[in-house]
Amino acid sequence: MPRYPKAAVVGLLLIPLVAGAFIIQERSAQNGARLFDQVLSLVADRYVDSVDVGALYEKAARGLLAQLKDPYAELYTPKQVEMFNQNTGGYYAGTGMSIEDQHGNITVVKVFPHTPASEAGIMLGDQIVFVDTFNVRARGWKTDSVSAHLKGKPDTKVTAKFLRPGVTDLITVPFTRRIVRIPAVEFAMMLDNKTAYIPVQQFSETAAPEVAAALQRLTAEGAK
Repeated sequence: MPRYPKAAVVGLLLIPLVAGAFIIQERSAQNGARLFDQVLSLVADRYVDSVDVGALYEKAARGLLAQLKDPYAELYTPKQVEMFNQNTGGYYAGTGMSIEDQHGNITVVKVFPHTPASEAGIMLGDQIVFVDTFNVRARGWKTDSVSAHLKGKPDTKVTAKFLRPGVTDLITVPFTRRIVRIPAVEFAMMLDNKTAYIPVQQFSETAAPEVAAALQRLTAEGAK
């Protein structure tokens, strides 16, 4: 009988010790957060140049990840997240054309099938001069800026003006943005009636099933 009260007392004594450990950890975290806020305020208020607070938070977050020394830890900006989702998912909302900077001219280098761009008759080599009311050349926009303005929510509108070689006047094209699917396998064909040729344009969530479907089709056609 006397063992039970003693055990109860020991159990009760353990509770404040454990709780005390959590209190110490919480105070440590609070002190760390307070220190960070103080340093952030001092830098924002007294640094010789004006500092964007959002940029400071991002730099602090990147410093934290760097201290982890984890090669698999990565911090993405919202724009990088959008690009990552587009590249891995194979979908985005826009007009359906790929562009690049060619000697200072934002030029169409690919038009995806069954998209607003293909339906509007956009051709390879067309140069984008205006996006809505913005003069791309006058503003010195690069590919990323033009692409960002062409993308948007599905069913929203954007107008672009193109310069086409051999055509004097600018070509004005109003687009209604749609979900655009970027195929990992744009085409697949037979070589020498026995070799399956399946070029993979990009690695995405749909790449494996697209390759499998193309291989199955070409195998049925006699690929060895």
